[in-house]
Amino acid sequence: MLTDTPNVLEHGTTKSGRWLRARRTRLALWIAVIEGILVAVLHDFTRWTVVLIAIPLILLYFVSIFSCRWVERQRAKREAEEEAELAKDDPAGE
Repeated sequence: MLTDTPNVLEHGTTKSGRWLRARRTRLALWIAVIEGILVAVLHDFTRWTVVLIAIPLILLYFVSIFSCRWVERQRAKREAEEEAELAKDDPAGE
């Protein structure tokens, strides 16, 4: 069935990507909770060992998110500058 409005999808995004982006902090916290429960039940590792391993991993996770955002902003800024330069060079829009 065809509709009058086209399906619009943001460039570079997928449905699963948008879902994960909206829930990333909650997912990270639930993973930490599940890890804590497993440590409490299994007793294979000390709790402090798990905490000392989890903290750098969580920090690395959030640093990677922020670095990806920074790279995307820089790319968008560079593209905007290139478009402005092209528009300046070609005022007739040809």
